[in-house]
Amino acid sequence: MPPSFDPSVYTVGWVCAIKDEVTASRAFLDEEHEQPRRRQNDNNVYIVGRMGEHKVVIAFPGAGSYGADVIAHTVAHMVRTFKNIRFGLMVGIGGGAPSEPDPIDPLKDIRLGDVIVSEPNEKHSGVLQYDKGRWGENGVFEIRSHLKRPPKDLLAAMNLLKSDYDHGMGKMIDYFKDVSRQSSRLRTWGFHFPGRELDRLYKPNHPHTEGLDCSSCGTEHLEKRLDRETDDPAVHYGLIASANAVMRSAVYRDHLRDTWGVCCFEMEAAGLMNYFPCLIIRGVADYSDDHKNDHWQRYAAAMAAAYAKDLLRVIPPENVGCTEVTPQPKEDCTGQWLLNSDKFQSWYQAKGQTLLCLGIPGAGKTVMAATIIECITTHRHENNLSHALGYVSFSFNFRFPSQQRTRNIVASILKQLAQQDRQLMQGLQTLYGRHSTSGTQPSTREMVEILCSMSSDRQVYVVIDALDEFQSPMKGPTKFISELFRIQDATGLNILATSLFAPEIQKMFRERHGCSSLEIRATDEDVRSYIQGNNTSLPSFVTQDQAMMDNILEDVPRAASGMFYFAKLCLDSLSDQVSPKRMHQALAELFNNPELQKLAYGKTMERIEDQSPNLRNLALDALSWIVCVGRPLSIRELQHALAIQTGSQSVDTEDVVDAILIVSVCAGFVSVDMESEVVCLAHHTAQGFINNRLEEWFPNAHRRIAETCVTYLSCDWNMSQDAATIVSQHPFYLYAAQYWDYHSRLDPVSDELLLPLLMSKEKVALYAQYMRLLDSRSFDVKLEKPHDITGLHLAAYFGLINIAKELVRNGGNLNAKDSWGRNVFAWAAEYGRKQFFECFYDHVRLWHQKDKFGVTPLQLALLNSHTDVAKILENRHVGPEQEKITTPEDELMCEVPMGNQDSVEALLCQGVSPNC
Repeated sequence: MPPSFDPSVYTVGWVCAIKDEVTASRAFLDEEHEQPRRRQNDNNVYIVGRMGEHKVVIAFPGAGSYGADVIAHTVAHMVRTFKNIRFGLMVGIGGGAPSEPDPIDPLKDIRLGDVIVSEPNEKHSGVLQYDKGRWGENGVFEIRSHLKRPPKDLLAAMNLLKSDYDHGMGKMIDYFKDVSRQSSRLRTWGFHFPGRELDRLYKPNHPHTEGLDCSSCGTEHLEKRLDRETDDPAVHYGLIASANAVMRSAVYRDHLRDTWGVCCFEMEAAGLMNYFPCLIIRGVADYSDDHKNDHWQRYAAAMAAAYAKDLLRVIPPENVGCTEVTPQPKEDCTGQWLLNSDKFQSWYQAKGQTLLCLGIPGAGKTVMAATIIECITTHRHENNLSHALGYVSFSFNFRFPSQQRTRNIVASILKQLAQQDRQLMQGLQTLYGRHSTSGTQPSTREMVEILCSMSSDRQVYVVIDALDEFQSPMKGPTKFISELFRIQDATGLNILATSLFAPEIQKMFRERHGCSSLEIRATDEDVRSYIQGNNTSLPSFVTQDQAMMDNILEDVPRAASGMFYFAKLCLDSLSDQVSPKRMHQALAELFNNPELQKLAYGKTMERIEDQSPNLRNLALDALSWIVCVGRPLSIRELQHALAIQTGSQSVDTEDVVDAILIVSVCAGFVSVDMESEVVCLAHHTAQGFINNRLEEWFPNAHRRIAETCVTYLSCDWNMSQDAATIVSQHPFYLYAAQYWDYHSRLDPVSDELLLPLLMSKEKVALYAQYMRLLDSRSFDVKLEKPHDITGLHLAAYFGLINIAKELVRNGGNLNAKDSWGRNVFAWAAEYGRKQFFECFYDHVRLWHQKDKFGVTPLQLALLNSHTDVAKILENRHVGPEQEKITTPEDELMCEVPMGNQDSVEALLCQGVSPNC
């Protein structure tokens, strides 16, 4: 077993309704994993593991009940826990609807133990909800069932598996035999072939008599069946009927079979199809009449599981990412603001329009893409526009770059359009037929020509989700976008794409004539609508307390701040609170909850980690700067910061990284303000998320930043230029000068790196003009910062004793004065560097020199509350009586400003003379 449970690795949801179905399904796992922890209020039972190359979650309701509503709740809880599930399989038993035997093909006759798979056609989705409809005026019940079709990837796999079975390449029987050999316990429990003598189909007009079995029903009323060559089950494809009641009427069974083409009956599928992209797989356990018994139930469940495993065999793991956007429920968030916007309406109403929808991670871009598709399909259906309007949707996934080829995407567009209108299929079949004879594939140019023909007399909408996930940032989506625009020019397609704020994508769409863009951002109204639509997930004490509900409706949108996915996570975190007090605590923690932040940004970090080493390191370096800086950086400052090699003497402009690449590799974590050009995190919650992992992801970040700053300050600039010119040409200089010490105080840099800077008179002079002095009490706030500062002044300012010693050994003058007449010891006194006086104890004669204003180091120490320094200075007070202060502020100079009396009192208690 793997050592720990990670819900993000499971992508296939496998749903069962009863215990026997779970027992059978579990046996087909190739590897079972650690039991997952369940959320509060989640009564599901989960079994997780590997089946072939897929990570699978087997879920069933633990309460022992079943039916459409129960299964719908089961799936709702499952997808909350396993957020990366892409599609589902409903695997279990059902009742068959056999028809008259076909003498040519006995396998077409449905038998007990056979497997039935839901297959859609032009009239239905593969599942019929036969208890939903209305009573007509003639007293006849009219079925009105509008359920969604399974995902296209599942249907494609199903058709491939059909071909495998036609050629004898299916593995269903082999899987069942393997499990039977490996588990004698399953055979003991009845998961084996019961025997054809127990396969009895009674005539519709002969009801069950009495008893648990049909021993009293006789044999004279049995239907005649054709013999099969083997007892191996057959697989049937067609319409599965679903309702909230068990089908026990052979007459009604045959009526629905003949009227609708139903081949199977069950009770759960109708609760899933509109909300969960799945395929229904049923083992035939009875004939949907009142002769039901349990003889075939376990064997049928096992055969359904064997088929489901065989289906997964033919689905490549990379395809699970789903290249198409399957319209999903809108999470009770209508997104009506987008549909009503002028930009969307302009895109929708005219041919050949382009719209780019941008948003931060989790803003709801995929939800909005689904909303748009649903809007188009509803309009198409309600206005009978099947021959005048077509739509195509697909989504990119950074994990599956092999699917992201222009040719494959054009083929997907053609396929989806042809599936919507059979009249379009002929040209496509002709093209592929011509190439199949020569063993070749159609070129992209040929497919575009077919697409031009298809779209010539109809409006075609193409909705692309997650365009920013196209391939790697180094290659970028620019080539694909250019080709897409050329196709649009040739065909008049309407293109709408969602994306993170990726500069290269924004630039290409901005330069596209007539293209509009808008920001997708979860409005507070959308978030509240989502909460109200999902309030049943909250504890009952919340729904009964309007004040508490109002707090949730107020706090969750504020915490989400435009990030719809974060709002979902917030609601999930509130759903398992067990008391009002804990609910209030959970609400207070929404704004800084590490677990929520981890869930919100887990996928973004995966995208960063999945990049090549160079790109991953660039992203981590950029993020460390953005998160750790003392003030926000401009994009130019960040570019130069990332270009510096620690210890180098210059900045090579060829090392300056492109701004577009920096933002792209950060995968949506960062954005650039278009007006100020400041780089910042895209959402306030990202700061907390990264801070909680600072040492893990960015070890020694502050020291590395400080080293970069010192290296930049130490570069060999062209000193023949004036300071303003040097700084304007080197945009990172100001930040380096003002904040290197901020980072170094958090994690000090080495003296060896600092020494060359402080030994250079020219570099010190340039740096001193732009350094940011620590707060210090001044006698005249109007005075400008002093100049003529030496390296020793700076060593005293920062308290760099070893560097000061080295500077003195190399001829540094401890009595060198700045433009205010202050020597090194005045700086040390003002900034409280006690160790400076202890180190240079033999230079006491320099300790008490007045500056040009007549201020002594002792006064500077007292003014800034450095009592330990003041005591040393008083104890070593030597020389003639201090001259009187001669500036106009004499009186003020001899006084201690308000707020420092405590320092003076402390000194008086220690014997320091009040006579400064």
